[in-house]
Amino acid sequence: MKRTCVFVAAAVSVASSLSLAQGSVDPLTVHGLDQRTLSDIRARGMGGAVLAGTNRASILFANPAGLAGMGTMDLRVAGIGVTTSQRQTQEWVPNRLYTGLSLLMEDSWGDIKPPTDTSGNPIADPWEQLQKPFDAIGPNWSRSTNQALPLSVAFALPVQIGDVALVLGAGGARAIDLNHFFQNNNVTDPLLGRYRPQPIPELQVGDTLRARWFQSFRKRAGTIWGITPAIGMTIAGIGVGASATYYTGTSEDFEQRLDRGFLTFSNNKFRVQDTVHYASVRTGSSAYTGFGGTVGIRIAEPRFTVAATLQLPYTLNRKYSTAFQSREDVIIVRSLDSVQTTVVSSSESGMEKIHFPLAYSFGVVLTPFPRWDVAFDYEIRNLRQVKYTLTNGTVSQPWVGAPSFRLGAEYRWNDWLALRAGYREVTQSFAPEGSAIIGEPAVMSVYSAGAGLALFGMEIDVAYEYARLRYLDSWQSNVNYNTFTQHRLLLEIGTHLLGHTHGAIEE
Repeated sequence: MKRTCVFVAAAVSVASSLSLAQGSVDPLTVHGLDQRTLSDIRARGMGGAVLAGTNRASILFANPAGLAGMGTMDLRVAGIGVTTSQRQTQEWVPNRLYTGLSLLMEDSWGDIKPPTDTSGNPIADPWEQLQKPFDAIGPNWSRSTNQALPLSVAFALPVQIGDVALVLGAGGARAIDLNHFFQNNNVTDPLLGRYRPQPIPELQVGDTLRARWFQSFRKRAGTIWGITPAIGMTIAGIGVGASATYYTGTSEDFEQRLDRGFLTFSNNKFRVQDTVHYASVRTGSSAYTGFGGTVGIRIAEPRFTVAATLQLPYTLNRKYSTAFQSREDVIIVRSLDSVQTTVVSSSESGMEKIHFPLAYSFGVVLTPFPRWDVAFDYEIRNLRQVKYTLTNGTVSQPWVGAPSFRLGAEYRWNDWLALRAGYREVTQSFAPEGSAIIGEPAVMSVYSAGAGLALFGMEIDVAYEYARLRYLDSWQSNVNYNTFTQHRLLLEIGTHLLGHTHGAIEE
């Protein structure tokens, strides 16, 4: 008896919504919410090693204890320019049973001619013909964008309350960069090359497997801003500080699917048809709010400074609204142009919660020579413990994570010029498909260089960063090479408004 392997798309979509497997283009949910932003431009020129730094108001976003080392009123304004490039290249493995599948997916038939019979006539059997795409989409894609954006503004004011010296700070900064984009032009449902949690069984004589073949992509554009008041003070020679942050922001969200064909497999052959045309678009917007806090400590000695921070647990609320539209045309009788059309329109709104656990960081600055500083930070964000609560109350832990580090150095050439360089790792919240170690996150490398100028009572800090993320999504059927690169140019202008005097508040 002939058997048919039927895979229910709804079951597949429910399972995929509980994890962030990049390769197969999951629904847009918490994507981008892991992308924290550093606001201190001096530190970004030094690989982002910021925790043990001081003498500038922008330290309040990373370690409020750094304010305790300030003796003058300070104002900082920063901006950033970003060029982003992304691409995906696919390589499909030739299959011994379905010899034309890799050629179909890579659109690499080239000059291969259709098969003919012994009389030279084209083969009439649709299973034996060349299985070619019905469109010109192709397997690979690339995109690039350019942005010039404000980054932060920060202000610090030393005050004296009786015998207690305080430094008050306040600022606003891009706390989370929500920009996200991912695309796959060769998605199949079911996923043909999967081998986790188990492979699709090899088809036997009499078996049939049907799969939808489509292009899908998702994108999000937006920013979450952090509005942060902070306070720092020195107790027994130790700098301590605390800050509170109100998070607020919005994003525009977009998802699209376009079917490319309908694949039918028997035990040793396959064919592609375009009798079913399906397309869907989901558009929407999200608004984010939340409160968080940071406490820090800083101990400064002539040859070294050590610091530590705790970012307290907090919850981001995501209020969303979406509109969904789809159209499916099923060709009943091609010769008669008989088509059955189904159009679906719906809308949805709700509130989701993303709970971030306690995160902690350690930093050190060494001064081995009078003009040299070497800085190192180590950060543990515990992204594996982030909890994502849907509107219906379902709770999942969608991310992976690992500790990361930042390393940099500064050389003060003279009283008005400092040169900087550094490197940092940015651990991603997802694991590539088919990674050798299950759950091991992808890692972005960021190389940086910078300079600081003190001119006419102003301090100007510039930094350049080259960020690169490269990872492979691997299945039994194919490997997708994903590359993300960014060139970032950052500028911060600061001034000590009151020279070396203190503001005072009398009791």
